[in-house]
Amino acid sequence: MSTQPPSEDPTQQYNPQQGGQPPQGGGSNPWPWVLGAVAIIVAGVIAAILITGGSDSSSSTDASVTTPTTTTTTAPINITRTCTVNNIPNVVSSSTVANVNATNVPSSQTALASCDAASALVKGVASTQAEMPVTVQGSQCTPSVSGSTAKWTCVEHGADSALTVTTKFQFTYIMSGNIARTCTVNNIPNVVSSSTVANVNATNVPSSQTALASCDAASALVKGVASTQAEMPVTVQGSQCTPSVSGSTAKWTCVEHGADSALTVTTKFQLTYTN
Repeated sequence: MSTQPPSEDPTQQYNPQQGGQPPQGGGSNPWPWVLGAVAIIVAGVIAAILITGGSDSSSSTDASVTTPTTTTTTAPINITRTCTVNNIPNVVSSSTVANVNATNVPSSQTALASCDAASALVKGVASTQAEMPVTVQGSQCTPSVSGSTAKWTCVEHGADSALTVTTKFQFTYIMSGNIARTCTVNNIPNVVSSSTVANVNATNVPSSQTALASCDAASALVKGVASTQAEMPVTVQGSQCTPSVSGSTAKWTCVEHGADSALTVTTKFQLTYTN
């Protein structure tokens, strides 16, 4: 009976240190290597997703972009102009020249230094017939008076800026001249005779103020003084009245000055009181 050599276990591992060779015929299996590589790639992709928070790099970001606004500020300017003003009331010549000098004028307020503004200012001052400081169109106006001629300097300051507008002009008022009249005053109270004579002398009377030198004004003045029965200086009807007293008779001199003009009205009369 023959003895067969033992069959070699195909699963037996070889030892390269003993000079063995890998088994022939079956060949090496590449799939473990492929699967390992795939596992490494998958792990890298997962790690990348975790790091980036799962955001899609191709997604667009909606960001609001604010464009800065540039504001252009125009620096204030200075304005100098000469304006002819016509149709001025209450003056000898119906026209005059106004010199306007404006500094630090904002671009939004150039109208304040215009000839239209100067015209309104001049006419406004003339309409008052003033010969003392007045405020017209927001300007503080101060005159230099010689006779019936007034040289005006008007200054306006900006309410919310460094604006200053100075306007200079002059005109001569129409005066009705001097008035002298003798008035008989009746029905006077508190006197021996109920009537007296009042002598009125008025100078530099504006045409709009002739009533202050009228007999009606003189009558009201005399009766007003008599009603006080005064024998000392008093003020009546806007007049400063001073007496010269002898017994019960008082000789009065009353003087009234125009509030805004060179007007002066002097009224003289005498009264004899009943007591």
